Amino acid sequence: MGNSYTTFGPNFAAWYNRHFADPEHMPESLEAPTFDPLIGFPNGRKVLALDQGLVACKILFKADIGGRHDGMPVYLKKGLQDRVLMYATIFLILYGYAVAIPHIGKLIMSNVIFCFAHGLQTSTSRTFVIDYENNMFLKDGKPFRYASGSMHYWRIPRFYWADRLQKLKAAGLNTVQCYIMWNLHEPQPGQFDFSGNKDFVAFFRLAQEMGLHVILRPGPYIDAEVEMGGLPFWILAEEPHVVLRTSDPAYVKWVDAWFDVLIPKLTPLLYPNGGPIIMSQIENEYGSYFACDKNYTQHLLSKLRSHWGDAIPYFTCDGPSDRMLKCGAVPGTLTTANFGPGTDVKLAFNLLRRYQPNGPLVDSEVYTGWLDHWSYRHSTRPTTQQILTTVEAMLKRPEVSFSLYVFHGGTNWGFSVGSNSDPFRVITTSYDYHAPLTEAGDITATFLELRDLLGRYVPHHLGPIPVNSPKMPYGPIQMKFVSTLLDLRLELLSGRDKPIPASIPLTFEELRQSGGFVLYLTTVDHEMTDPVILNVGDIHDRGYIFVDEELVGIVSREQGIHSIPIRIQSGQYLGILVENQGRICYGPLNNDFKGILGNVTLSFSPQGESFSPMRWAIYPFPFNDTQKLFTAVEKTFQNKVSLRLPPLREEFPGAMSFYLGKFILPTTATKPVDTFLDMTGWGKGIVFLNGVNLGRYWSVGPQQTLYLPKVFLHAYPAVNKIIVFEQESSPCFSKLEEGHTPETLGDFVSFREDEQNGQCEVVFVDKPVLNGPTPHYKTPQEVMLEKMLTDQSALLEVTKFHPIGSSLVAEVDQQNELAVGVEISTNNMRINWRLTFCTFISCFFTKVLSSETWLLSAPSNLKLHTGVPLAKSADFLQLLESVLGLSSSKCSWSGVTVVSPFGASRSLALVQLDTSSSAEILRSIDGAIHFPSKRDLDVPAAVNDLDWILATKFGEDARVKRQDEVNTAVMGEASPSVLALNASAFTDSYFLAEISALKEIPEQLDDLSKVFRGPQVLQSSFRTMALLESEYGKDSPQFIEAKVILKETLNEIVQEFQERKMTLVISSGEKMEDSNRTKRQAAADENDDTFTAIFNIMIWFTVFMVIALIYISVGIGSMDPGRDSIIYRMTSTRMKKDN
Repeated sequence: MGNSYTTFGPNFAAWYNRHFADPEHMPESLEAPTFDPLIGFPNGRKVLALDQGLVACKILFKADIGGRHDGMPVYLKKGLQDRVLMYATIFLILYGYAVAIPHIGKLIMSNVIFCFAHGLQTSTSRTFVIDYENNMFLKDGKPFRYASGSMHYWRIPRFYWADRLQKLKAAGLNTVQCYIMWNLHEPQPGQFDFSGNKDFVAFFRLAQEMGLHVILRPGPYIDAEVEMGGLPFWILAEEPHVVLRTSDPAYVKWVDAWFDVLIPKLTPLLYPNGGPIIMSQIENEYGSYFACDKNYTQHLLSKLRSHWGDAIPYFTCDGPSDRMLKCGAVPGTLTTANFGPGTDVKLAFNLLRRYQPNGPLVDSEVYTGWLDHWSYRHSTRPTTQQILTTVEAMLKRPEVSFSLYVFHGGTNWGFSVGSNSDPFRVITTSYDYHAPLTEAGDITATFLELRDLLGRYVPHHLGPIPVNSPKMPYGPIQMKFVSTLLDLRLELLSGRDKPIPASIPLTFEELRQSGGFVLYLTTVDHEMTDPVILNVGDIHDRGYIFVDEELVGIVSREQGIHSIPIRIQSGQYLGILVENQGRICYGPLNNDFKGILGNVTLSFSPQGESFSPMRWAIYPFPFNDTQKLFTAVEKTFQNKVSLRLPPLREEFPGAMSFYLGKFILPTTATKPVDTFLDMTGWGKGIVFLNGVNLGRYWSVGPQQTLYLPKVFLHAYPAVNKIIVFEQESSPCFSKLEEGHTPETLGDFVSFREDEQNGQCEVVFVDKPVLNGPTPHYKTPQEVMLEKMLTDQSALLEVTKFHPIGSSLVAEVDQQNELAVGVEISTNNMRINWRLTFCTFISCFFTKVLSSETWLLSAPSNLKLHTGVPLAKSADFLQLLESVLGLSSSKCSWSGVTVVSPFGASRSLALVQLDTSSSAEILRSIDGAIHFPSKRDLDVPAAVNDLDWILATKFGEDARVKRQDEVNTAVMGEASPSVLALNASAFTDSYFLAEISALKEIPEQLDDLSKVFRGPQVLQSSFRTMALLESEYGKDSPQFIEAKVILKETLNEIVQEFQERKMTLVISSGEKMEDSNRTKRQAAADENDDTFTAIFNIMIWFTVFMVIALIYISVGIGSMDPGRDSIIYRMTSTRMKKDN
């Protein structure tokens, strides 16, 4: 009997350890010693088996055995009688332990007593569900609203997790929202790391201890501005043709394998199981992705349910547009939206109700700021007041929950940060985000205002206002030049003692390398011209070109520079050091291979003969082994000191060089404190401190300092070591002073170390600098929209695209172009193109306006006949000439009659309004005169003719001017207040900017008329209405509000035009290309992905049939009935000969 019970014990022990103990120490066998009354949890604390027993009871006593999964029981909710049976079973199991291990018998039996006493209570007390009838969440049967803030465990030093979570709670929030970053935990296939800063289980447990709930965002794709959106780079190495984020089996198999490791770690953390997790997201903002693969998102939901059932609710979140919500919503989940401050909450949630008719309303990402990109202006929007207005509007509605993205951003340590595309832009090391908590965890004015606001609505004990951690300006640290990367290339090779030979440059993925650098070296064995054109092809992302050891230039994906002239001769070696600046984290280009993606050629002329090196030596430098890096640099430096070598020369000051600094904290500082490393004076590179990669710095701004938390520093009297890897130019070298004899190498002067002048240093300061000067005076959002507005005719751009099965996937980009991607693989070269195909008909109309002409504020010298069509461009030109008093009294076009030589307008504004709703808007303007236009009316040609007439009669100063040549409106100035529109969204903000520009036209024309002789014509365009219509839809609250604002603005400026005797002519409607594209897209929405191919096949088939019919008709018409008649030939007794 005893032996039988002993058998139950070890089995239960193994099951217990597998599901509740530290997964890092999961037993491999079913032996009794693996169950211990004092067991270490992942956070390192010891807890009594009694506490663990209660956790087990909370799960087991809610269910009985309902099947098996992976050889272990699957538990399902059952009734009270089944639970009683389970109580008896567990009693026997635990009693088996008591017999087998007497010294813990009493403790185990006390577990049994507690389990019996606690069983009924825990079986019903911990639940988190959605009440769809009453539009609310229910936590333990009671109404619940969460006010959440996002923060990410990997961006915060583990030492500071408690501090940041405590401040989140002190702000009045009751929930933390967090992603799981897949590529952080599985850096290579099957190699997992959940230790240290990657221990999300400990992070969630800590949040629970502080009384916070957790909203889980497990991905697999998360964006979050991290490398490849959190997807592992090695998927591209294992499956080069994979279609990410779809039901492509080559992708799904890796997701399933990852989830099978991840989900069991999270299971004990679910709220019904005694943990803090109350909800879990499915994918992330999937409606923004081109694929719209419903099978994929449904598979993710099924995968989670196979482990968790409906223990917690599942949700999706997407941008507030019909297209995004339609593709992102998953049946069986709660659909939520993401929208930021400045948006009318009521109108936004009305849109959400189309896709989530019942249940609570949730804004899953209330943006508290925005990310920064290198070389672009620092983002400081939205304002605190905008945030408060939006949050309070939600708090006033009890059915609404929300999450601030982000409450605390943190830092993109090492090479974890991603990039953005179109155009390619690199995200900064700091993820400060202008959030309520700064990068260093300090509270801000926004934090205090939010705390006051939330304290009035959310039942929560706020506690005292948190205190910011102290910061210390430790001052300058002298740096010593050690060596160049080229000199240390063998010492720093990753995992090998010699380079990798190859006939073509291999990508990072083919080298199985995630980040860092790769050096491609080859010897030129062919006579070259002087200079020769080096073409690196598709460079991802930044390449430094060396001839021998001399840096001769840079190629850059960001700047679109792929070729440069260089001087190189036979026998010299060519080096290309490529930096991975972060894989694209958002959009359709997640398949972001790194390195050199094509052949390297040396061309004798742009169209002449070229030479391709065929023997390469490849040196991977991932810099993930910082211990090896510090050892190599220190050893080289010691050799330099012991041998008393003179300062090494560099032909280019500081390029690809290592600098070493050592320092001891002041004796007065008993413990280290936080600080910031100021890199002013340095060019571009990476900083390593005591084995930690602090991230990138770059002189292009806006970030000038790197955050250095105290936990990375060694307290006195330990030595701290800092390595700076400078890629471009350091302050440590200056030209030799006059009077010295320089040594020369070619045309370059040697440089000397300038350490004695105090310039070769880095400085520890107590305040961050994140808003430094930048080359771009605009944000990336502004630059992107300008490109969309001005460059809509591009038909070819490089992208990543792969077929699914036997079909091609159609992608609708931001301009709603219907595009089909093709990948060509030949000679180990990957060439990827996106071709925008136009249909047979629409190709003929790419620059023709399908427009209506509206005359506002008509001059008194004309009699206008409304409704007369403008048949050709000459008619439109006559209308403009008549308005300005430049035409004769008789016009060939019948729409206008000149009744007086006096009273003509002295200035004219010609505005192009691109939207299908223009007629609805303009018809409501007082005094508007309408002239319909034929579809082949060429308005640009008429404007060009008018420009020539003005220049001929009045001189060059009177030419037609574009508004942006006269003055550019500043975005946001004099903008109207908005409700549905989001002033921080770039499309909405540009609409407001165009409204501001529209209001400036009367004043601009007035100023021009005072300076230039003759009438003035100002040409402008208003294009964002079409963009808003495309993004939000015609019936959206955003587009409706935009129409109201535009109508009010036009009425306002028409009055000014009348007072100043000016005329406004609006050419309205869509471009023909846009109109056809809209119709094609509408048809495509009703068909499958083969729409484009089928349409083109049908249209060309029709063309060929028409040609064939014409040919047959001509043939029939030319027949001779007497000679060619079939009847005649068949009835004749002899063969007839043709004449």
